[in-house]
Amino acid sequence: MGFRDAQATFEFWRLKKLRVKAICGYNDYNQSYNTINLAANAALQIWTAADFSANETVSGVSIMSYNNAKCNTVSFNNFTKILDTQCRLNNANTTPDVILPASTWLDSSVDMSGLKYSGFQLFAMMPGVSSTNYMPRFQLVFEYEIEFKQPGFQNRPTAFEQDFVGSKLVCIPDANVPDTREYEVVSYTINANGNNVRLERADGQAGSLDYTQYEFFDVYVSGKSGKYFGNRTAIYTGPIPRKPVGWVDLAPVGN
Repeated sequence: MGFRDAQATFEFWRLKKLRVKAICGYNDYNQSYNTINLAANAALQIWTAADFSANETVSGVSIMSYNNAKCNTVSFNNFTKILDTQCRLNNANTTPDVILPASTWLDSSVDMSGLKYSGFQLFAMMPGVSSTNYMPRFQLVFEYEIEFKQPGFQNRPTAFEQDFVGSKLVCIPDANVPDTREYEVVSYTINANGNNVRLERADGQAGSLDYTQYEFFDVYVSGKSGKYFGNRTAIYTGPIPRKPVGWVDLAPVGN
């Protein structure tokens, strides 16, 4: 289950903690100087500091003045945790910006485009080294600890519904005429009657098709237009529709 699916299942959510891990990476600038590669990684220091504000974009040596700054050395064979911190919500829609407590819950049915979670500052350095010819490489892994609360039913679009709208279905309205007609998905409604997929003519002329989720999945699987146009051949272009509960493939199975 992805984040968007979980977010659509619960009424509230919040980002509790952020963890960052690092490990030495492969450096291929000169295969003949593996000892130099190792020495460069051994001399590497990674300074980190949790920053509850979101008003800075560039870190530097000033990070060492932070009272929560931490100096880390990176292992060659194991991931090293270089940061483990709570996150604060920054509301940029107010003047001045407001930093909310880590316990703040967010409504999962609303897009929070004006809000940003705080992060951290990072500064990598090699004390005593002034040359940039043999800079080390390292990998970072980000872990987000997210909590959801209070299950609830919400008609919030997931990635599928967002991509599904705009999908195409090309049908053959008349068996005696070789022309085809293209329809476009304009809405996907979740309801207690099997859901509804509505398509309208892509050329702007009057005409629409309405399928239940069950019927449209059958159109996708069979390649036929179902209850419209005499169940003739239809070509669907778009993401794989959701398989409805209880759907049974009634197509004959060949030997």
